[in-house]
Amino acid sequence: MRPVRRDLTLSVLFATALAFAFSPSAVANPDGEALAADRSFTAAINKADQASVAKLLDPEFTWTDRTGKTRSKTEVLLALPSLAADSDADVKVIDAGQVVLIHGNHRIPSQNASVRFVRVWVNPCKMVPYKPDNPAEQEVVSMWQAVERTVLTNDVEAWTPNFTDDFIFVTPDGGAPLNKADRVAMITELRRTNTTLIPAEVASMKVWVLGGAAVMRSEHKPLHGKVLHVTRLFEKHNGHWQIAFGQQTWVE
Repeated sequence: MRPVRRDLTLSVLFATALAFAFSPSAVANPDGEALAADRSFTAAINKADQASVAKLLDPEFTWTDRTGKTRSKTEVLLALPSLAADSDADVKVIDAGQVVLIHGNHRIPSQNASVRFVRVWVNPCKMVPYKPDNPAEQEVVSMWQAVERTVLTNDVEAWTPNFTDDFIFVTPDGGAPLNKADRVAMITELRRTNTTLIPAEVASMKVWVLGGAAVMRSEHKPLHGKVLHVTRLFEKHNGHWQIAFGQQTWVE
Protein backbone atom coordinates (compact mmCIF):
# COMPACT_ATOMS: atom_id res chain seq x y z
CA MET A 1 0.00 0.00 0.00
CA ARG A 2 1.28 3.45 -0.91
CA PRO A 3 1.92 5.80 2.01
CA VAL A 4 -0.67 8.49 2.59
CA ARG A 5 0.45 11.91 1.34
CA ARG A 6 -0.39 15.04 3.27
CA ASP A 7 -0.66 17.91 0.86
CA LEU A 8 -0.42 21.37 2.36
CA THR A 9 -2.12 23.04 -0.59
CA LEU A 10 -5.83 23.84 -0.56
CA SER A 11 -8.04 21.04 -1.81
CA VAL A 12 -11.18 23.08 -2.27
CA LEU A 13 -11.80 26.73 -3.05
CA PHE A 14 -15.24 27.86 -4.16
CA ALA A 15 -18.19 30.14 -3.59
CA THR A 16 -21.69 28.84 -2.97
CA ALA A 17 -25.08 30.31 -2.14
CA LEU A 18 -27.35 29.24 0.70
CA ALA A 19 -30.43 27.50 -0.53
CA PHE A 20 -32.81 30.13 0.82
CA ALA A 21 -32.83 33.90 0.92
CA PHE A 22 -32.83 36.13 3.98
CA SER A 23 -32.07 39.73 4.82
CA PRO A 24 -28.51 40.26 6.12
CA SER A 25 -29.83 42.63 8.78
CA ALA A 26 -31.91 39.80 10.22
CA VAL A 27 -29.18 37.16 10.34
CA ALA A 28 -28.76 35.91 13.90
CA ASN A 29 -26.31 33.06 13.40
CA PRO A 30 -24.85 32.95 9.87
CA ASP A 31 -22.02 30.58 10.80
CA GLY A 32 -24.52 28.07 12.21
CA GLU A 33 -26.56 28.22 9.01
CA ALA A 34 -23.45 27.84 6.87
CA LEU A 35 -22.29 24.83 8.90
CA ALA A 36 -25.70 23.20 8.48
CA ALA A 37 -25.63 23.80 4.72
CA ASP A 38 -22.01 22.63 4.63
CA ARG A 39 -22.93 19.30 6.24
CA SER A 40 -25.65 18.79 3.64
CA PHE A 41 -23.17 19.66 0.91
CA THR A 42 -20.50 17.16 1.97
CA ALA A 43 -23.11 14.44 2.55
CA ALA A 44 -24.50 14.98 -0.95
CA ILE A 45 -21.00 14.77 -2.46
CA ASN A 46 -20.35 11.48 -0.68
CA LYS A 47 -23.63 10.12 -2.09
CA ALA A 48 -22.77 11.48 -5.58
CA ASP A 49 -26.16 13.22 -5.45
CA GLN A 50 -25.84 15.67 -8.34
CA ALA A 51 -29.24 17.32 -7.84
CA SER A 52 -28.62 18.15 -4.17
CA VAL A 53 -25.07 19.37 -4.79
CA ALA A 54 -26.20 21.56 -7.71
CA LYS A 55 -28.82 23.29 -5.55
CA LEU A 56 -26.10 24.43 -3.15
CA LEU A 57 -23.68 25.78 -5.74
CA ASP A 58 -23.51 29.32 -7.04
CA PRO A 59 -23.49 29.62 -10.87
CA GLU A 60 -19.91 30.95 -10.65
CA PHE A 61 -18.76 28.15 -8.34
CA THR A 62 -15.24 26.79 -8.86
CA TRP A 63 -13.31 23.96 -7.20
CA THR A 64 -9.51 24.03 -7.08
CA ASP A 65 -7.92 20.70 -6.15
CA ARG A 66 -4.58 19.96 -4.48
CA THR A 67 -2.80 19.94 -7.86
CA GLY A 68 -4.01 23.43 -8.70
CA LYS A 69 -6.58 22.29 -11.28
CA THR A 70 -9.75 24.39 -11.20
CA ARG A 71 -13.11 22.93 -12.23
CA SER A 72 -16.37 24.71 -13.03
CA LYS A 73 -19.72 23.83 -11.48
CA THR A 74 -20.60 21.58 -14.43
CA GLU A 75 -17.27 19.77 -14.28
CA VAL A 76 -17.55 19.21 -10.54
CA LEU A 77 -21.03 17.70 -10.84
CA LEU A 78 -19.66 15.15 -13.31
CA ALA A 79 -16.76 14.24 -11.02
CA LEU A 80 -18.53 13.77 -7.66
CA PRO A 81 -17.52 10.12 -7.05
CA SER A 82 -13.83 11.10 -7.12
CA LEU A 83 -14.38 13.99 -4.69
CA ALA A 84 -15.89 12.02 -1.80
CA ALA A 85 -13.95 12.51 1.44
CA ASP A 86 -13.79 11.09 4.94
CA SER A 87 -15.10 13.16 7.86
CA ASP A 88 -13.73 16.68 8.18
CA ALA A 89 -11.29 17.25 11.04
CA ASP A 90 -9.89 20.30 12.84
CA VAL A 91 -12.74 22.39 11.42
CA LYS A 92 -12.57 26.15 11.97
CA VAL A 93 -15.12 28.81 11.00
CA ILE A 94 -14.50 32.46 10.11
CA ASP A 95 -17.71 34.51 10.17
CA ALA A 96 -17.37 37.65 8.04
CA GLY A 97 -21.06 38.56 7.94
CA GLN A 98 -22.45 37.70 4.52
CA VAL A 99 -19.45 35.45 3.93
CA VAL A 100 -18.61 32.43 6.10
CA LEU A 101 -15.35 30.55 5.49
CA ILE A 102 -14.96 26.97 6.73
CA HIS A 103 -11.54 25.28 6.71
CA GLY A 104 -9.95 22.12 8.06
CA ASN A 105 -8.57 18.86 6.74
CA HIS A 106 -9.84 15.51 5.52
CA ARG A 107 -8.74 12.44 3.60
CA ILE A 108 -9.82 11.72 0.01
CA PRO A 109 -9.81 7.90 -0.32
CA SER A 110 -9.88 7.85 -4.14
CA GLN A 111 -6.62 9.85 -4.18
CA ASN A 112 -5.07 8.22 -1.10
CA ALA A 113 -4.31 11.73 0.13
CA SER A 114 -5.00 13.87 3.16
CA VAL A 115 -5.51 17.50 2.27
CA ARG A 116 -6.41 20.85 3.76
CA PHE A 117 -9.66 22.35 2.48
CA VAL A 118 -11.43 25.69 2.50
CA ARG A 119 -15.08 26.18 1.60
CA VAL A 120 -16.54 29.66 1.22
CA TRP A 121 -20.27 30.21 1.71
CA VAL A 122 -21.87 33.44 0.60
CA ASN A 123 -25.42 34.77 0.62
CA PRO A 124 -25.95 37.14 -2.30
CA CYS A 125 -29.73 37.22 -1.84
CA LYS A 126 -30.70 40.22 0.24
CA MET A 127 -34.44 39.69 -0.07
CA VAL A 128 -36.99 37.04 -0.90
CA PRO A 129 -38.41 37.51 -4.45
CA TYR A 130 -41.08 39.88 -3.14
CA LYS A 131 -40.99 43.54 -2.23
CA PRO A 132 -43.38 44.34 0.64
CA ASP A 133 -45.66 47.29 -0.02
CA ASN A 134 -45.70 48.49 3.58
CA PRO A 135 -44.04 47.95 7.01
CA ALA A 136 -46.73 45.46 8.08
CA GLU A 137 -45.97 43.18 5.15
CA GLN A 138 -42.25 43.50 5.87
CA GLU A 139 -42.87 42.42 9.47
CA VAL A 140 -44.57 39.23 8.25
CA VAL A 141 -41.82 38.44 5.74
CA SER A 142 -39.05 39.06 8.28
CA MET A 143 -40.81 36.88 10.83
CA TRP A 144 -41.15 34.06 8.30
CA GLN A 145 -37.46 34.34 7.36
CA ALA A 146 -36.53 33.99 11.03
CA VAL A 147 -38.67 30.85 11.25
CA GLU A 148 -36.89 29.34 8.25
CA ARG A 149 -33.56 29.86 9.98
CA THR A 150 -34.79 27.99 13.06
CA VAL A 151 -35.83 25.10 10.80
CA LEU A 152 -32.39 25.00 9.17
CA THR A 153 -30.63 24.82 12.53
CA ASN A 154 -33.24 22.60 14.25
CA ASP A 155 -33.59 25.27 16.94
CA VAL A 156 -36.89 24.03 18.37
CA GLU A 157 -36.81 26.51 21.28
CA ALA A 158 -36.65 29.47 18.87
CA TRP A 159 -39.20 27.84 16.51
CA THR A 160 -41.95 27.29 19.09
CA PRO A 161 -42.94 30.92 19.97
CA ASN A 162 -43.59 31.70 16.30
CA PHE A 163 -46.64 29.41 16.10
CA THR A 164 -50.04 29.59 17.75
CA ASP A 165 -50.97 26.82 20.18
CA ASP A 166 -53.66 25.57 17.78
CA PHE A 167 -51.34 25.67 14.73
CA ILE A 168 -52.20 23.19 11.96
CA PHE A 169 -49.91 22.11 9.11
CA VAL A 170 -51.28 20.22 6.10
CA THR A 171 -48.74 18.27 4.05
CA PRO A 172 -49.16 17.57 0.32
CA ASP A 173 -49.06 13.78 0.66
CA GLY A 174 -52.61 13.39 1.94
CA GLY A 175 -51.54 12.43 5.46
CA ALA A 176 -53.24 13.57 8.64
CA PRO A 177 -52.67 17.27 9.41
CA LEU A 178 -49.90 17.96 11.91
CA ASN A 179 -50.35 20.07 15.03
CA LYS A 180 -47.77 22.12 16.92
CA ALA A 181 -46.72 19.21 19.14
CA ASP A 182 -46.18 17.02 16.06
CA ARG A 183 -43.89 19.59 14.50
CA VAL A 184 -41.96 20.12 17.75
CA ALA A 185 -41.40 16.35 17.95
CA MET A 186 -40.18 16.24 14.34
CA ILE A 187 -37.67 19.08 14.80
CA THR A 188 -36.47 17.60 18.10
CA GLU A 189 -35.81 14.27 16.39
CA LEU A 190 -33.93 15.98 13.55
CA ARG A 191 -31.70 17.67 16.12
CA ARG A 192 -31.16 14.40 18.00
CA THR A 193 -30.04 12.64 14.81
CA ASN A 194 -28.03 15.67 13.62
CA THR A 195 -30.10 15.81 10.44
CA THR A 196 -30.31 19.05 8.47
CA LEU A 197 -33.27 19.94 6.27
CA ILE A 198 -32.43 22.73 3.82
CA PRO A 199 -35.47 25.00 3.38
CA ALA A 200 -36.70 25.02 -0.20
CA GLU A 201 -35.74 27.92 -2.47
CA VAL A 202 -38.40 30.63 -2.68
CA ALA A 203 -39.58 31.00 -6.27
CA SER A 204 -42.37 33.53 -5.68
CA MET A 205 -44.21 35.18 -2.80
CA LYS A 206 -47.09 37.52 -2.05
CA VAL A 207 -48.35 38.79 1.31
CA TRP A 208 -51.63 40.44 2.28
CA VAL A 209 -52.02 42.07 5.72
CA LEU A 210 -55.53 42.75 6.99
CA GLY A 211 -55.41 44.22 10.47
CA GLY A 212 -54.21 41.56 12.90
CA ALA A 213 -54.18 38.82 10.29
CA ALA A 214 -52.06 38.13 7.22
CA VAL A 215 -52.02 35.63 4.39
CA MET A 216 -48.84 34.53 2.61
CA ARG A 217 -48.93 32.73 -0.73
CA SER A 218 -45.63 31.36 -2.01
CA GLU A 219 -44.06 28.74 -4.24
CA HIS A 220 -40.89 26.86 -3.33
CA LYS A 221 -38.40 24.70 -5.24
CA PRO A 222 -37.16 21.90 -2.95
CA LEU A 223 -33.90 20.04 -3.49
CA HIS A 224 -35.92 17.07 -4.69
CA GLY A 225 -39.40 16.63 -6.10
CA LYS A 226 -42.11 18.93 -7.32
CA VAL A 227 -42.57 22.64 -6.73
CA LEU A 228 -44.65 23.35 -3.62
CA HIS A 229 -47.47 25.90 -3.47
CA VAL A 230 -47.84 27.04 0.15
CA THR A 231 -50.59 29.03 1.86
CA ARG A 232 -49.99 30.37 5.37
CA LEU A 233 -52.18 32.28 7.83
CA PHE A 234 -50.51 34.64 10.32
CA GLU A 235 -52.09 36.17 13.41
CA LYS A 236 -50.72 39.03 15.48
CA HIS A 237 -50.84 38.47 19.25
CA ASN A 238 -49.39 40.95 21.76
CA GLY A 239 -47.44 42.69 19.00
CA HIS A 240 -45.87 39.46 17.69
CA TRP A 241 -46.80 37.66 14.47
CA GLN A 242 -47.42 33.92 14.73
CA ILE A 243 -48.23 31.31 12.11
CA ALA A 244 -51.66 29.76 12.71
CA PHE A 245 -52.01 27.57 9.63
CA GLY A 246 -49.94 26.24 6.75
CA GLN A 247 -50.85 24.04 3.80
CA GLN A 248 -48.65 22.68 1.03
CA THR A 249 -49.80 21.55 -2.40
CA TRP A 250 -47.65 19.95 -5.06
CA VAL A 251 -47.68 21.77 -8.39
CA GLU A 252 -48.37 19.15 -11.06
